Amino acid sequence: MEENNANAPVRDDDEISLIDIVAVLLKHRRLIIVSTLASAALAIVAYLVYPPYSLAKAERNRVVEVNASLMLDSSLEAGLGANEGLNFITQSLLDAANIVQALRGAGYEKIEKVDIGAGADEDKAFYTIRRRFVENKSANGSPLKEASRVYSVKVDKNVVSVMFKNGDAEKAKAFMAGIIDTVRHDLCDFSRPMATATVESYERLLAMPSPSEALEANIAQGYRDYSAAKALLDGDSTPLTVLREPYVLVPVVSVEAIRADLLKKCVLLVFGVFFLAVFGAFVLNYVDTVSDGQDPLRPR
Repeated sequence: MEENNANAPVRDDDEISLIDIVAVLLKHRRLIIVSTLASAALAIVAYLVYPPYSLAKAERNRVVEVNASLMLDSSLEAGLGANEGLNFITQSLLDAANIVQALRGAGYEKIEKVDIGAGADEDKAFYTIRRRFVENKSANGSPLKEASRVYSVKVDKNVVSVMFKNGDAEKAKAFMAGIIDTVRHDLCDFSRPMATATVESYERLLAMPSPSEALEANIAQGYRDYSAAKALLDGDSTPLTVLREPYVLVPVVSVEAIRADLLKKCVLLVFGVFFLAVFGAFVLNYVDTVSDGQDPLRPR
């Protein structure tokens, strides 16, 4: 009899019993159930109510993106210079006066709550546009994140890309068309002295009597530049080529897409609250029993 008792397994007092754990959960079942059901109810309400509200808010605050691509006409690169021409285009696109002129032409009256319309304080309008459009800074002068930039000009492989963000698609397209026209006009004025010199020089060569073979070769080689310069002076061509006309990118948001994303968050919320409630049950049990010197996992 004593031998059988000696061979019987001895229970370790520090061993956690599954029955004790279940007892703790049953003791605080109200906390776990109520918390889980409350989070589930909140998740269901959010799933049904939030997507339409979020969609309506997105529609009110929708910002479209207008893009265009420009480059210097290849026929003028020899005389004007590709780098010089691209630098002029970039500077003209980033000129605050040109931007204000294009905004006014598109119907904008205020930017950052500052009047920029006809009759507004020119210096204040130019300063506001330069700060927000060119420097990407807020009203107090602090730098903004790149995602908040409303206007950008980038050069890549001799192609100038222009981007403008705004809530009004029609006005945004009108602004982009206006700034391109302004830059085209500025570039024509900038190129005209060069074109005039090219035409006059070529015509002097043509007027020479009995040109030598070397001179005839120069005349033949210079005909392309002469033709381009003559067309520019006659108004038959422009030094600015629009590779891609202004086009609008409109963000697409739907209730289904919002709900699909929200569903994952709702499921995670319910499971998260459930596990927090279980953890809270053990914490409460510990607080109730530790002062009595009992095993915290054993309910009283």
